[in-house]
Amino acid sequence: MRPKMWVILMFGLIIFAQGCGTLKGAREGFKEDWKALQKTDDWIRENMW
Repeated sequence: MRPKMWVILMFGLIIFAQGCGTLKGAREGFKEDWKALQKTDDWIRENMW
């Protein structure tokens, strides 16, 4: 492999490994966001349709 590709690959692996710890938190945050979005959607259906 070329040295430049090796550096890019290593950088990508570091970013991926760092994100693995935060994926659980992001997943929980997304669930909360989804619940809020559903409530907003229900409100729009009741009041605007």
